[in-house]
Amino acid sequence: MIKKMLCLPLVMFVLAITPVSAASLEDARLIDSPIEAYEAASVELMVDSSSRVFSVVTEGCELCPEPRLLPARGFKVQVGKREVGADGYRRVSGQAGTVLVDSDSGMALMVIYPVQQEGELQ
Repeated sequence: MIKKMLCLPLVMFVLAITPVSAASLEDARLIDSPIEAYEAASVELMVDSSSRVFSVVTEGCELCPEPRLLPARGFKVQVGKREVGADGYRRVSGQAGTVLVDSDSGMALMVIYPVQQEGELQ
């Protein structure tokens, strides 16, 4: 009888902290992102005759998963915070930039080129 009384508080304690631990693990999963960012000395956009990007080629990127990446559906190109359309790809292609990659698929989601001066393409 005394053993049962001593074990009861321990069991209650374990049951009480279990939901908190599960909630903490769920929060940790929400923080982890499948998107990784890689900086490259050169990010070249390979464009087909319809001005669609079919390959993103990086140079000077030691941490990039591959030097050539396929663009994901919905691929975007930005200069600073401004999105660039297909007509601007040739102006920025080959410059230093940041490539956002979906770590699950290995595909490029976005390329972000920095601006040299406010509102001006490099």
